[in-house]
Amino acid sequence: MIRYDYDVKLGKHRKGFYPSNFIPLWAGAFEENVRAERGHKAVEYLKKHGLLNYRGGIPASLLPTGQQWDFPNAWSPYQNLVIIGLDKSGDPDAQEVARDFAHKWVSSNIKAYDENKVMFEKYNAQNSGQFGGGGEYHIQAGFGWSNGCVLELINLYFRAKTRKSIGGF
Repeated sequence: MIRYDYDVKLGKHRKGFYPSNFIPLWAGAFEENVRAERGHKAVEYLKKHGLLNYRGGIPASLLPTGQQWDFPNAWSPYQNLVIIGLDKSGDPDAQEVARDFAHKWVSSNIKAYDENKVMFEKYNAQNSGQFGGGGEYHIQAGFGWSNGCVLELINLYFRAKTRKSIGGF
């Protein structure tokens, strides 16, 4: 079961994909005995919407409006919200998808940094390492939440592997 955003102006739920649909999973808002089931259903939802196929991250929506908060832009906080929510569910499939998303996101950020020597505020979900666009201003470089979010994912998913490869601390 996915929780949908509520559009106050229209007075109804927005049934489209948005990373905010994963807030209950991220917040641990489900009883422990149903978390794994919710994680499994979340993976089915992601598959249904083709979201496992994007190389550059999870898009902010699937609406190609040209605005910065829509497709194909991928924002760091949204990545962490979905990834950590899936992981916290405890469902093995959801945790595997979380690891895959984390790998894609960290790789995309590293690729962009290697090519541009900066971190960006948003990236293109369709292409790994490419910065996003749209909105009312040019892409911002050196963005704090991009740095913090990618460091959190590195800490959660890659730190143990790094420690082993360099002999531990």
